[in-house]
Amino acid sequence: MRISKEQETVIRAINNEFFQGVMGISWYSDIGTWFEKYKFDTDVMYQLFHMCYERNVLSNNSYISKVAEDWSSRNIRTDFDLQSYFKSRTKVAKISDRISKKLRLYRNLTEYEEKTVEKWIMDYGYDFDVIDLALRNVSKITNPNINYFDKIITDWYNKNLKDCQAIQEMEVTKKSEKTNDYKNKPSQMENFTQRKYDKDFLESLYEEL
Repeated sequence: MRISKEQETVIRAINNEFFQGVMGISWYSDIGTWFEKYKFDTDVMYQLFHMCYERNVLSNNSYISKVAEDWSSRNIRTDFDLQSYFKSRTKVAKISDRISKKLRLYRNLTEYEEKTVEKWIMDYGYDFDVIDLALRNVSKITNPNINYFDKIITDWYNKNLKDCQAIQEMEVTKKSEKTNDYKNKPSQMENFTQRKYDKDFLESLYEEL
């Protein structure tokens, strides 16, 4: 694989900054592979190692590789892409905290639950005001859980409902249709077909009296 001068420079910086100048040989091969496979800019590669250094996981090659793969799956190539992702992650963390308090879970959301919240925000493009509309259904279930609200929010997304106004208009329409269906439903008396009896039959009922 061919390494550019800019890539060589950032590899040296990673070696000096995070490995005290004694980075293992295998790292050079891994970094070169990630440059080629994921098309990262040099700033992104540096930030990858900086973040893992801050988390004290530089000794875990598989962890760093997993992070690199995750960034690539999110189409992160440039520093601008990465900073946008970090902002979104901060937003996810804040909203996750608000959801936990709203549902009175008295704990942080699990990794799985936070991934679901991330989907609502980053994939569906919803802000907390939309998510809060779904959370108002909490009284309908005994044990609030993220999967229940995910079904509601995913249904809104599949119906191409972009914001609170669109969702509320849909709910009003749905209630109106239910009301009309109830009004148009035949009553029990209307469904009852009265039997007709001839005179001889009625008189026979009392013959023995």
